[in-house]
Formats: sequence, C-alpha cells, structure tokens
Amino acid sequence: AAAAAAAAAGSAEWPAVLFTDAFTAKVKAAKVLAVGAGGIGCELLKTLVLAGFENIEVIDLDTIETSNLNRQFLFRRSHVGQSKAQVAADIVKTFSPAANIKAYQANVMEPRFGLDFFKSFDLVLNGLDNMNARRHVNRLAMAAKVPLVESGTAGYVGQVSVHCKDVTECYECHPRGSAAPKSYPICTLRNTPDKPIHCIVWAKELLFPRLFGKVDVSDLDTPAAAAVEAAANGDAGAAAADGSTPATAAIEANGNGAAPAAPDAEARAAADAAERASFFKLQDGEAPLAYAERVFERLYCSDIREVLVMEELWKTRTPPSPLVLQELLPDAAAAVQAAADSSASSASKALCLPDQEVWSVADSARVFLTSIVKFLVKRHAELGEAVFDKDDDLAVDFVTAASNLRAACYGIPQQKR
Repeated sequence: AAAAAAAAAGSAEWPAVLFTDAFTAKVKAAKVLAVGAGGIGCELLKTLVLAGFENIEVIDLDTIETSNLNRQFLFRRSHVGQSKAQVAADIVKTFSPAANIKAYQANVMEPRFGLDFFKSFDLVLNGLDNMNARRHVNRLAMAAKVPLVESGTAGYVGQVSVHCKDVTECYECHPRGSAAPKSYPICTLRNTPDKPIHCIVWAKELLFPRLFGKVDVSDLDTPAAAAVEAAANGDAGAAAADGSTPATAAIEANGNGAAPAAPDAEARAAADAAERASFFKLQDGEAPLAYAERVFERLYCSDIREVLVMEELWKTRTPPSPLVLQELLPDAAAAVQAAADSSASSASKALCLPDQEVWSVADSARVFLTSIVKFLVKRHAELGEAVFDKDDDLAVDFVTAASNLRAACYGIPQQKR
C-alpha cells in the first residue's frame, strides 16, 4: 500500500517518500477495505491506523471465541460472543480517533459487496482463512481494478502477495488450496458447521476432551453469544440513537481516548466462564445417566437456542434446530441404563446396532447417553486423562453419536460409524 502510494507521490525515492507531505496526504485520503478481523485482520487494522490511513471499512462474519484471545490481541474475555469486525473497529479507533472505520458483521460473498462496492476503494487487504472467500475477493478486486494485498497463514508460516490488474498475476494464477485443510476455524465448528467433517472435529477435538480428557479451558465453556440476553431484548450489538454501540459508548465514557480496562466486565466474564466450565463436571451425588442427559440438553438444545439468537448468522444460511431429548427418547431411560450396565465393550454393541448402517437420530441419542455412562462407570480411572483412539470402540461410538446429533441439528447428512 505504501509503495503504491509512493509511486504517485512524486519524484522522491523509497523510503524517503514516506516523509513527504504528498505521501502523507495520499495515505490519509485513501479508502481501504480490510476483509477479515481475525489473527491477521487485527494486525492489519492496527497497522493501517497507525500508518495514517483514516478511511477504513472492515468485513467479518465471525464472533469472538475464547480460543481467539491468545493471538487476536484486540479482543478480551469480555468480548467473547461479540462481532469481531465491530469490536476490532471500536478498539483501533482509540489508537487514532480521527479514523473513520465502518464495520460489517457479514459474509463478504453477499451480493451487496459486489463490483460497485469494490470499485469505491483504493486498496483491498485480505486476511481470510477461507479459500473460497479469498478467490471471491480476488476476482472482484481484479474486475474492479483495485490493488489487492493478499495474506494468509499455514501453521507458523505466513504469506503475503500483491495483485494488480494488468500489472501482476492474480491470486488464482497458480493452483492453491487443493489439499483438504487439517484444521478448521473454531467459529465454524462452534456456530456454523455445514459439512460432516465439521461435526466430527467438534465431537473429537472439542467435546471428547472436555468430557473425558485433560482440559482446563475449552471453547465449549463459553456461550455461543456472550450477550445472548441482550440480543433477546433486541439491543445486542445495536447502535444507539447517536450512532454509538455499547463498545464505543464505553470507550467514550472513559474520557481519555484509551480503551477501558473494564475490570468489572472482565471479572464477570471470568466468573461466568468458570461457572460454565463446571457444568461439564459430574456433580456430587449425581447419577451418571442424569449427568449424560444434562450434557445432551446443554449441547443439542440450550447451545443451539443460543446460536439462533445470533440473527446475522442466519441471513444466508438455514438455521439449526434444537433436539429435545424427551421427544427423541420418551421412555428410553431403562434401556439406556441396561445397555450401559452390560459387559459389552461399546455402546453400539450393547444396543445391538449395526456398524455399517447409518443410525437414526434416536439411536445416536441412545449411543451418546450410553457411551457417557459407560465411561463414567466402567472406565472411571481414565477420566481426566482419556485421549481419543480410533481403535477404542467406546470412544468411536461416542464421537459418531455426538457428531451425528450435531449434524441433525444443522441439517447435515448423517454418517456411518
């Protein structure tokens, strides 16, 4: 971006051009689009405002998750569940109060962000982890003849490239992303799965360790929407009459242009996280089957209803449907308990279910409950240390049932064991 501005700033050579009035004016007047407000996006927005850019728009559909906090430095625990784009915009504006930053909690592939929208910018910067979205932005930037700075990460390796219509190759001139990803964004796993693999990874990498393994903090401990009660009242993330949001109002109330420490909010958020984490612990005197039913209700009913409150997510997606255990298994307690008490090594064998057929949703619910009870009763010594093993029939049963129940909520095809 700076080099492009330098070329038009006069005869001064790089890097001396950085200190010319013409360059400074060009940067100040430039209109920039940042796509993505995650790990790369946080750094981009911070760098843009500190470099003097004052007209910025940022697009990101996702909400802040607990696992984002270790690397997306603009966010704090009290922001969990809020829009990444809006919180990032509010925070970086405190670095440069003169900056005009507009945030969209939206999918960049929506029709409103079309060719005319892209033509209104002088520069587009990508900070995405979704290959389809990266290709989409590349095509629009090339069609609009707007320079694109494309960036991404793979493990600990980062990449950045500049693409200008009729000057350089475009982002898609070389095949990219042909291999299936080995990791998935936590926001997709938590809120918007749309493939069977998303449900399987959720069950295997998040849920299994949370219930049976050694986990101190999990993304399952945080609510899908931190301000779910406010959203239910119609004011979550909404702008006030003066155009401010709860985050900007808090910043302005601080009075000195710095981001507020908000110790009370942080303390409340930490206390709430601790309370939610304790939910997954077997309570004193609680029967294993009662615990399994309580976990089922939380994962497939309460959590789904929380996600439904996040209306922005469902403008272009089919919303999920909660599962009610009493409707699925109105009189199954005795049968589940008998299967759990049996000597069979796995829940599916105890329930006489076939391996090579897709289970019904009700059968998956039976396997889910039975697997949990068997772990608690028959393999109690492993609790807190268990690790998923594909050769462990009970673990495979649990992950199959848990992922298929998740898939049922989101209308995703069920899978065989």
